[in-house]
Amino acid sequence: MLLFLIPFVGPLILLGLLCLKGQAQDNQYGSALQHLVIDKRLASIMKVSPTSSALTTRVLVGLLVVVICVFGTSLRAMGPANEVFPDGWFTNSIVGAGSVEASRASVQNYFDAVNNKDYDKAFTYIISQASTNPVEKQKWLESMKQAPKVDVVSLGITRVSRTGDLKRIVFEANLQTTKVGAGVVESTPMKRYISVIEENGAWRIEGFYKTMPDDDK
Repeated sequence: MLLFLIPFVGPLILLGLLCLKGQAQDNQYGSALQHLVIDKRLASIMKVSPTSSALTTRVLVGLLVVVICVFGTSLRAMGPANEVFPDGWFTNSIVGAGSVEASRASVQNYFDAVNNKDYDKAFTYIISQASTNPVEKQKWLESMKQAPKVDVVSLGITRVSRTGDLKRIVFEANLQTTKVGAGVVESTPMKRYISVIEENGAWRIEGFYKTMPDDDK
């Protein structure tokens, strides 16, 4: 639950060290600075509080911790429940609100159409560069003839990016393949990375990968 705090632990420790009082004696870094101690009598003359600095530091540190906790909680609360990594408003700021749900639906609808052998519908969820190429479509149809049934177990976001108008979401898909043969049903778990891009207002599958794809390719 507190994994989101890991990137902030180092800065918090550094902030705590910076807030510590320095050594009153000389050390290897040089001579000690001469500080003016403000007691209650001097504070009344100078019209300052002898504890104002320490109190301000505590308040600022407390506010920083609260902001970090609220930030982390919002990431987890705003992201869909079945994601490996929460996204929330940060992802929405990159690819737009509703994009995660729409892209996930495209992937799910693709597999549903394939399992129902509705290949024409399934191909509508593929990017136009491939779907309008008759050679690519024929190769895909041939590969589907012996393809097993594929169920989507989970889709977790591993990367979101935006280059100009090109929006891309990469899912880490945990899949379950089921193949029937010779009276035996074989079920095999499989993991694939699925890259989805927005094209003419719709989210379409760009490719399936065994390893994390490179945005530049």
